Amino acid sequence: CPSGCQPTNWAPSFSPTGWLPAGRLWLSPDEFILVVRSPRLPSNRSYRRHSRRSMRVFVLHEFHNATRNTDVYDTISSHRGSVFTPFYLSKPQRDANGHIFAVLVQVAPYDVVSRHASNFGNRGPGIEVAKNFGEPLSPIQAKAGIVIATIIKRAVPHIRVVRHRGVEGLSMLQAYRRH
Repeated sequence: CPSGCQPTNWAPSFSPTGWLPAGRLWLSPDEFILVVRSPRLPSNRSYRRHSRRSMRVFVLHEFHNATRNTDVYDTISSHRGSVFTPFYLSKPQRDANGHIFAVLVQVAPYDVVSRHASNFGNRGPGIEVAKNFGEPLSPIQAKAGIVIATIIKRAVPHIRVVRHRGVEGLSMLQAYRRH
């Protein structure tokens, strides 16, 4: 969030169909989140969606795989079939002008019924963050996590922001709680 503002005053809202608007969400003069859509289903199929009342948790995940590959697009394509989680966040990158950014890929409406957190009964949305166990959470990833969790909390005020299990998602949850 730019200096002195509150995310609820400047962050976008979900459309009635459950999608964030695509584009750049500037966090500071030299940092932004690039919000993109990459639907998992063809446009002629619909998603099974939660009611707001049935959503209980927003789950923070980290990429955990044997190859240590944290490419967000490889991870999305490996989650075949049903929607694993509606959001994926890349590692930090730099654009041609030197701005730091992270890509937030939304693959389904935020309230889609997904299969990413059986330990929470799959009772809400989640985000996969490009970070392997033992790697530090980057500052831009922490800020992006705070922003997306704030947007989710604004849409579903009773939802709890939680980590997946163990230490997975813990650093992002701690950043959110410090906010």
